[in-house]
Amino acid sequence: MFKGIPGGKYTRKYIVSRALGASCFCVLFGILVAGLKPFNPFPKNEVSWQTGTNGLHFGDNGTIFTTGRFQTVGLRAGATCTIEIWLEAAHDNDENTFVAFYSPENPLRFRLQQYIDNILVRRDIRDSRGHTRTAEIEIDHVFKLHKRVFITIASGADGTSAYVDGTLVARSQTFGLTSEDTSGQIIIGTSPTEYATWAGQLLGLAVYNFDLSEAEVRQHYDSWTKHGQPEGYENEAIVALYEFDEQGGNVVHNRAGSAPDLQIPKYFDVVHKPLLALPWKEYYPGWCYVEDLAVNIVGFVPLGFLFGLYFSIRNSRRAALKTIVFGGVVSLFIEISQAYIPSRTSGITDLITNTSGTALGVLLCQMRLVRRILSRFGITLDQNPSVPAGKRTSPESDIRFG
Repeated sequence: MFKGIPGGKYTRKYIVSRALGASCFCVLFGILVAGLKPFNPFPKNEVSWQTGTNGLHFGDNGTIFTTGRFQTVGLRAGATCTIEIWLEAAHDNDENTFVAFYSPENPLRFRLQQYIDNILVRRDIRDSRGHTRTAEIEIDHVFKLHKRVFITIASGADGTSAYVDGTLVARSQTFGLTSEDTSGQIIIGTSPTEYATWAGQLLGLAVYNFDLSEAEVRQHYDSWTKHGQPEGYENEAIVALYEFDEQGGNVVHNRAGSAPDLQIPKYFDVVHKPLLALPWKEYYPGWCYVEDLAVNIVGFVPLGFLFGLYFSIRNSRRAALKTIVFGGVVSLFIEISQAYIPSRTSGITDLITNTSGTALGVLLCQMRLVRRILSRFGITLDQNPSVPAGKRTSPESDIRFG
């Protein structure tokens, strides 16, 4: 504890230490706010019924999901299937997931994503070694503001076909969609593994255990858009039919087939968000990734700089090492906490970059230029802060206040 000197004045060391302590607190507080904002582990689920008509409105944080898993019992392995979805996007420049079939063993088994104004139809394929590859069909220029779109994905012996408003727009012989890919829990409005929310209106959804022909796709499109439901199907051929005609409550009932109902939860959440995701799983190509790394490094430099000075002035043993470990602990706390905040991500990449930023700040506080500037205020930093204070034999090995 620092003591005052006669006359009620404080030593320069005491004043500098207190000022640095206050600065350290402000920097730490700012980092915690930036890392945990918005600190809301239970955000309201922004899903509501449309007024006077069928359909659900999805806000910025909206999701619904089945209360159980789709089952393919009784279907042969590799059975064909068809998915129909009728919707209207609130934006024509978003990147998000609007429907996904999820299972714990393969969280991204099959999903439909909006990419700007395009649609990405994707499925993850895992081999016997656990390696994953992604098959994709891209449909260009689908979403337009204030325009409803009817999308059909049908898979059969001739491959997987994609239709928009009853018209064939893409076909793939290698995509390989089967009924097994729709056997998990269906999640609508966001990705099962990350905060990638979709905003807009959902008007209809159906899943079949057979592939529709082009004529049937056109017939269903006409029926959905005119009557709000498909016509010309047999009940035993349909797995799920959601017409979104309840106009109230927190359940969307399955009108045909064996699939479970859809639930509208009170709070928004991401079902399978990872805790401390591995760096190679977080990587994505592009300049934004580099910017994110740089921001996380630079953001922790002030913490390393100020806490490095503070521990040195307090004659703390191994001040540099202690500061770097402290920065790592702060980052670990933030990353673990972010796993329970739906709008944030938790990953080891940030832990590495934050700790590196702390180390860089420590190096900066030990630079000659910094010591020279501080010496103008009568402060000389320790040349070897890792040496215990009791073993220092030279006046130059401690902090001096001139």
